[in-house]
This record gives sequence, structure tokens and C-alpha cells, in this order.
Amino acid sequence: MYHNCPYARRGDLLRDGCPPADPRRTSRYKVGPPYRLKKEKDIMFDIMDSGPVQAVMTVYHDFFHYRDGIYRRSRYGDNQLQGLHSVRIVGWGEDHRDKYWYHWIDE
Repeated sequence: MYHNCPYARRGDLLRDGCPPADPRRTSRYKVGPPYRLKKEKDIMFDIMDSGPVQAVMTVYHDFFHYRDGIYRRSRYGDNQLQGLHSVRIVGWGEDHRDKYWYHWIDE
């Protein structure tokens, strides 16, 4: 549940009047700035060291027909850029020299 909480320069969630999601943790949450990883090995290391990473991919018309397995862009559809798709990458693998990323699906 979202609460609109006043923010003071010093203090914690309780002093701000914000009920914490977990009563054992009353300190404020700090989020770092987003960053970009381009190299495959850097992405793998970040997953092993810090957990899942978010990825954004360009989506074309044929993507809407994809069901499972390793996605490869095809010549089907109008090849018009449809937008972007975000996934949470949790791991990776290789199948007959085809490298792929495991992604999390919320269902």
C-alpha cells in the first residue's frame, strides 16, 4: 500500500510517520542510480554478485508471436518498431552454442 509520507532531512520512517513494510526495518531505503552494463561477462558477474538485473530490449511486430525458447527476430510481420520490453534477467545458459538469458515472468 502506498502512503504519502512527509520527508525530514534526518530521522527514520517512524519519525516521518511512514509505516515500514517490515517493522524490523525503520531506516530509509536508499536506491542507487541506474547504470548500464554492455559486456556479457559484466552482466553475468553482476547477477552472481548482486542478484537479478533489469534489461530492456527493442520489440518488433514478430515478438508478439513469440511463445517460448530462444527468441530470434524473424522476417515475419511488418518490421516496424513496436516499442520496448523490460525483463528481469536471473541467469544464463547455452544450448548447442546458442547463448541465452533466463528471465523472470510474473504470472
